[in-house]
Amino acid sequence: VHQSRELLKETSSCRIEVVFCTLDEKLYIKRTYPDDKRLVFRNLEKIDSIHIPKIREVIFDENTTVIEEFINGQRLSEIIENNVITRKQVQKWAIQIFEVVNALHSGEIVHRDIKPDNSLIDSDDNLLLIDFEIARLYNDTARHDTQHVGTIGYAPPGQFGFSQTDFRSDLYAVGM
Repeated sequence: VHQSRELLKETSSCRIEVVFCTLDEKLYIKRTYPDDKRLVFRNLEKIDSIHIPKIREVIFDENTTVIEEFINGQRLSEIIENNVITRKQVQKWAIQIFEVVNALHSGEIVHRDIKPDNSLIDSDDNLLLIDFEIARLYNDTARHDTQHVGTIGYAPPGQFGFSQTDFRSDLYAVGM
């Protein structure tokens, strides 16, 4: 049903490819993770936001496979590097990133890797948050995260093992 068209990235923690669906003849992003990420993606499926790619399907066998909406856009990091950005654009995108963070947190999801590389700007000049590889559900009884993950310069110090990553870590990353 999903025919591979292009491998975008492959690491030990994730394989990302563009696939063509023979049922509806559309392109999608297929993400395959070697561990069980069903809970995060099931919660993500429930969130109705134009700032998150729509999840079409979540499959679990020995891996977690997620089929999501293909977004034709450019990474914010590339736009920052290659273009002059107006104050109006910055204000619009800042509002949109806070809207998506609010939607995620309402769904008990902590992204843990918000940065310009994980933000796409689509053809309508809207910001979309992508890459939920290290996202997790917030657990109010946990004292520490089981993994020390994130991007230096965007992740707060607590995300590297001093305490549990909570919703504040995403706000810290947005501020950075």
